[in-house]
Amino acid sequence: MWGIDMIGTIEPKASNEHCFILVAIDYFTKWVEVASYANVTKYDRLNLTEEKRLTAMCHGKLYQWRMKKAFDKKVRSSVFREGDLVLKKILSFKHDVRRKWTPNYEGRYVMKRAFSGGALVFTTMDGEEFTRPMNTDAVKKYFA
Repeated sequence: MWGIDMIGTIEPKASNEHCFILVAIDYFTKWVEVASYANVTKYDRLNLTEEKRLTAMCHGKLYQWRMKKAFDKKVRSSVFREGDLVLKKILSFKHDVRRKWTPNYEGRYVMKRAFSGGALVFTTMDGEEFTRPMNTDAVKKYFA
């Protein structure tokens, strides 16, 4: 979301004799672009506003690209195959008296089938199959 403030006056004049200021703010990144001018007409005002908007937009896109690049460094894809041993994340919202000592994962399960969209079907060690598939982000590999 970009915010372009109207051109305002500077009192007293700046040392370079400029007395008008234009401020553009990217509300997402909090990036501020400021420029001062000696005089401004209404045609000039439209050009300056569009120029500052484009500058702020380019900075915003660059910022988003950098954030995506930093985030993608931490993402590791997991490949699950039939027969792999996995642990299932406990997705309980119940209050547990153990609090921070509550385990995060449960069981040792065997992968039965992995779908391309990230859904997994697995069984218990006894061969009992789960009726609902589980997403890959709620499962991690178990190494015996």
